[in-house]
Amino acid sequence: MKNLKNTYYIIRHGESKANKEGIIISSPENGTKSYGLTDLGKEQVKKSITENKHLFDNESLIISSDFLRAKETAEIIKEELELAEVIFNALLRERTFGELEKAHHSHYNKVWETDRNNPDNKEWGMESPREVLNRGKQLISKLEDEFVQKTIILVGHGDPLQILRVGVKQKCPSSHMDEEGLHNAQLIRIN
Repeated sequence: MKNLKNTYYIIRHGESKANKEGIIISSPENGTKSYGLTDLGKEQVKKSITENKHLFDNESLIISSDFLRAKETAEIIKEELELAEVIFNALLRERTFGELEKAHHSHYNKVWETDRNNPDNKEWGMESPREVLNRGKQLISKLEDEFVQKTIILVGHGDPLQILRVGVKQKCPSSHMDEEGLHNAQLIRIN
């Protein structure tokens, strides 16, 4: 993904109820309907955007995962930046973790270790890093076709945003854990 016409920022959702409970929520059946932000998560998003308001203008776009924790994050961003709308897109959804749904979040470490050696890792019936990158590339390609010189905020989840981040740098999707992990409500420019 070279020579992008738009400027892209990624922001991971604020602390969610699933983060607080220490469980993995990756299926749309669970994630789009429940496990929204905690009060701390809402404050994290407000603080992050307030500190970075200078990066955006009234023409900036917000594209968000349709999972509740990302939707709530995007709505706070919209309000703080006084933007007109949020565009929800399933391509930004959480990585599907298959059999690990509702398992303790300590399982992430096993996933990431397996990812490190295999960009096509589908252990436990999950979505591979390469599949996640492909949907991220599909979204960027669509945005590049539709917009020119826009500042675009992509609101989503740790793994998909990390994988997109390395993809923009032309790196293998399995190297996503080589980058410093995204904290809740952390905003980063990726190009």
